[in-house]
Amino acid sequence: MIEIKNEKDKKLLHFICSGKVTHEDYQKVVIPIVEKKIRESGPLRAFCDLRDMKSIQLRAIWDDYKLGIRHLRDFDCLVTVGNQWWMGPLMKVSQPFFKIKLKHFKSHQYDEAWEWVKVKKEDLFISS
Repeated sequence: MIEIKNEKDKKLLHFICSGKVTHEDYQKVVIPIVEKKIRESGPLRAFCDLRDMKSIQLRAIWDDYKLGIRHLRDFDCLVTVGNQWWMGPLMKVSQPFFKIKLKHFKSHQYDEAWEWVKVKKEDLFISS
């Protein structure tokens, strides 16, 4: 399941993933909202809280990559937070294919991740 939390900052998308993330979550929630926000606000920053995510369908991963490719220039950064062992390496392997800054934080680094995603675009490429 994926929820999208409303934030005051219209350029910030806050995803909360829990339980099993599915293809249907992308088709019914993520894709329509992401495309609407891009039309309304331009380039976005994404914060993905994966702390309560237990699993993700392979088709949902494919949906995520297709969405990322389709909107390469429509995001400034993507931050994930959670203890999934595979997320950090996945972000590192994916980084060369995307022109945005990708960063993964462990669950205990939630506050640090939240501060990182709120920085200005020009600062994203200075800090690590």
